[in-house]
Amino acid sequence: MIDKNYVSSILGISKTKLQELINEKIKQYKDLIDEETAILLILKEKGLTLEDLYNIKVKNLYPGLKVREIKLKINKILIKKDNLIILEAGDETGLIKLIIKDYKWKRKESLLKENNSIKVKNGVVLNDFVLSIFINNIDLIEKMDKNIDINQNYISYRYIRLLKEKEDSYIVLADNFNILYLEKNIQLEYNKTYTIKFYNKRPIEIIELKSYQTH
Repeated sequence: MIDKNYVSSILGISKTKLQELINEKIKQYKDLIDEETAILLILKEKGLTLEDLYNIKVKNLYPGLKVREIKLKINKILIKKDNLIILEAGDETGLIKLIIKDYKWKRKESLLKENNSIKVKNGVVLNDFVLSIFINNIDLIEKMDKNIDINQNYISYRYIRLLKEKEDSYIVLADNFNILYLEKNIQLEYNKTYTIKFYNKRPIEIIELKSYQTH
């Protein structure tokens, strides 16, 4: 059985909104499909498969998502303290920060080294300047023998509003009060809020852009 709570987290929508989409999809197919088939169709529209759901990649992450399991490669160590270690880690789809707040983290210090591949369980996605995964138990990390390629670009997720439209670009204001310049290969409107997931590089490479609506 597909976990609807997990699907709603992956899609970044409320459970109520997911149920509305499921009901709409079933109605669209004249009640000839069940809820699980409807979910698969909804995922397909978002460019996701059931395999993606349970083999999640960095570019699929959203703030607030509870990640059952993700496979990462450690790129570098950023911060080391008695009860905290912060790593730069990622996969072939992008980079994030991995925040481990646990005074016992040194028990697995030999595992937490550059170029090691790891499996992280039950993390929570946080949103600062870039996306991060937070865990508070070092035992939620396991070593993997599999080699993982890394896309060397951090991924960010922001809410934006259009400030000015120019001939070849948009100037937008992000929720952290940064000004972003976006190439005009997308369509934005004034007085609308959008969510944007993007690679932190110049020019900005958009992974996903959505009109934001509260439910």
